[in-house]
Amino acid sequence: MTLIISKMTRDDAIRLAEGKPRVQCNCCKRSEKPKKSGIGADEWLIAAHANGWRRLQSEHFDFDCVCPDCVDAFVRPVRVAV
Repeated sequence: MTLIISKMTRDDAIRLAEGKPRVQCNCCKRSEKPKKSGIGADEWLIAAHANGWRRLQSEHFDFDCVCPDCVDAFVRPVRVAV
């Protein structure tokens, strides 16, 4: 069994695109940015944490920024057909 550690996304996961902060999943490449201008990178990072964006680590991988859907897929127990 692989242990997966979930941490808060690091500050360097936020990039600027068209003058707005943007966060992109390292797994599925999903990207999100604010609809309104005037939101800073620190505020966007707080919003990303509140919505479930995380950094995932295990002995096999280290993803700096993972979206909530991929986090769920990584930590959901695997069902094996019998």
